[in-house]
Amino acid sequence: MVLDRIFHIAKHFNAIILIDEADVFMENRASYHSNHNRLVTISLRKLKYYEGLLFLTTNRIKYADLTKDARRGILTSFLTDAHTAQGPPVLEPSELDRLASMQLNGRDVKNLVSIAQALAAVDKSRVTYQYLESAAKANDRFVDEFSSKGRMNGLYT
Repeated sequence: MVLDRIFHIAKHFNAIILIDEADVFMENRASYHSNHNRLVTISLRKLKYYEGLLFLTTNRIKYADLTKDARRGILTSFLTDAHTAQGPPVLEPSELDRLASMQLNGRDVKNLVSIAQALAAVDKSRVTYQYLESAAKANDRFVDEFSSKGRMNGLYT
């Protein structure tokens, strides 16, 4: 298989492999595309056991959501580092629970906390639920706009 040869050469030269538009590996497999499914299965197996450095990229905006407990853990982890000059974030347990209830993935959580931290720093404040909620609303608008079909702000999708 060509993939084996690429992996062999990359390993020999200690190279980094970039697989662009890897969406095909993340899609649900359909029973009516058996040849496609076989190729994806074989490729995924090869990727799994590749010992070098490999990056998969995608143009997808939406990703699979985490469980509420996973989101809570990720939020807590990122919020631990989201200090401003005024101090650490200030959130009530109920506010953290509301944030964890939002349908977010790990990237969304990281972005929300980063945006909230920047907004709070500009306002010379600490990160609060209000900043995180503002960031979440902005994220929702972004996803809605870039997931839609048709004309967007003078561009065609």
